[in-house]
Amino acid sequence: MKAPAWTDRRIALGLALLMGAFYLLTSGAERPWGDGDYQYQHARNVWVEHRLDLGDQPRRWLFEGPDQRFYVTFSLGIALSYGPSVAFVEWLAPNHHPGLLWAVGHRFASTLYGALVAALMFLLARRLAVSRRRAVAVTLVACVATQLWVYVHSDFSEAYQTFALLLAVYVTVVAMDRPSAPWGAALGLAWGHLAVAKVVYLALLPIAFVAVLVPLWRAHGRRALRTAVPGVVAFLPGIAVMLAYNHLRTWHWLGTGRQFDHFAGPMDGSWWVGLHGLLLSSGKSIFVFSPILVAAMLGVPAFLRARPREARFVLLSASVLLLVYAQYVFWHGAWSFGPRFATCLMPLLVLPLAWLRLPAERAPRRWAAAALGGLLFVSMGVQALGNTYYEGHNIHVQNRARRALLGKTKRDSCGWCHENQYLSHFVPHFSPIATHAWLLAGALRGLDDDAMRESAPWARFFPPKLRAKVEIRRPPVDYWLLRWVGQLRGTGGRPADRVGALGWVLLFGSLLVGALGGLLVLGGLRRSEGASASAGG
Repeated sequence: MKAPAWTDRRIALGLALLMGAFYLLTSGAERPWGDGDYQYQHARNVWVEHRLDLGDQPRRWLFEGPDQRFYVTFSLGIALSYGPSVAFVEWLAPNHHPGLLWAVGHRFASTLYGALVAALMFLLARRLAVSRRRAVAVTLVACVATQLWVYVHSDFSEAYQTFALLLAVYVTVVAMDRPSAPWGAALGLAWGHLAVAKVVYLALLPIAFVAVLVPLWRAHGRRALRTAVPGVVAFLPGIAVMLAYNHLRTWHWLGTGRQFDHFAGPMDGSWWVGLHGLLLSSGKSIFVFSPILVAAMLGVPAFLRARPREARFVLLSASVLLLVYAQYVFWHGAWSFGPRFATCLMPLLVLPLAWLRLPAERAPRRWAAAALGGLLFVSMGVQALGNTYYEGHNIHVQNRARRALLGKTKRDSCGWCHENQYLSHFVPHFSPIATHAWLLAGALRGLDDDAMRESAPWARFFPPKLRAKVEIRRPPVDYWLLRWVGQLRGTGGRPADRVGALGWVLLFGSLLVGALGGLLVLGGLRRSEGASASAGG
């Protein structure tokens, strides 16, 4: 039993190194804006200045607390999770200079959490008796063919939240099979951490309770208390931290500050609109922005047959979060590429792909394999396209087109007014995918402004006079590596500053770490095959 366990850990470590290197090489180059900027400011105040507020001056998106200080609405877990980014920036890009290192450093924490998600995803699949090859495959699919890649690349906190949720799910699945005081404590700590990460995850607590404690009580009676009591005790500190943080800012134990800002009544949205948007809309559907999930859903029946208890827990958890976010006024995630709030669900939704079986007959098998490969290729392309430009540019493009069509309105400068963005959610020609593809095609073809207006996805709906009014702006590509190469070209290949010099360190360091990770994964798979062959002999 020890050898297989060590092999799994070796492969998990290899996947973490491989994906960490990949994510670092493909990290963003744009400085953080909006929520991303405020999240970083909050984290820096917590880690460097040891305070929770953002000063005594009112600013957009902040709310005033009972102590006349101003606070963000984000959780304390997000601020704590940015610790690696704060250390990176304070050391290598103090005062946010050089800007390119600030951009990479701000995303450094997301890179680390993306790597941890890869390791946890593999270990979860193995815990569910998936073969090592399939476990590696579904892990790589989740990491590069779903919007997880986009949000590791971005300046938001979705990568951390994905890690926090996946950790809680993993520990829960283990505790189902290995009831004990240590795993009970681990269960409580994981779910307490999840509550600190974001209050919305409290909606999953009843599911975890039913999934773990009820079966344990039926199977072991009072002996189940050996798991339950340590679990509850370990869970209490996380809840206490969350409640105290909320009360400090708002004087409400469950208040996050949303009731004081432009998000007043955050759960007053239309459930049907949100659910339709998250599942079926052209601009926010999880299946449009991660097409490989279509194939994963085909594996759900086999998943339920093979691991019914765990499958019900995983699928019900994903369903509950989708339903909660569907009721949220900002179900779409506002300034984002695709359904931002659904990012944390990507590993769980990809997991059934591990049980998908292709037809046995040769011809149907070839067609099924081709279809699966096509979905995988398109999914990876969508993520690469999403990373090509900073997530807010698709909204800027839409607003410029809307102004040309309707003129400037009173709410035109209201960047957080979600009704301004409904075109990009429900009109395919204004989808972020269409917008990014148009911007990239124009850059590659070297089109001038007039040609860009004529080739715009929505051009056919605008008469010539209105098309001529659309302002054309060309955002830079949002890959730090490409911008760094451009800077080197401008200096004749000489590292003119820390960006030039550290770029080489980041490049070769990532390549070496990625190569080491790849070797660990391949070595683990080969050892596994060798052990299987020996056992068969």
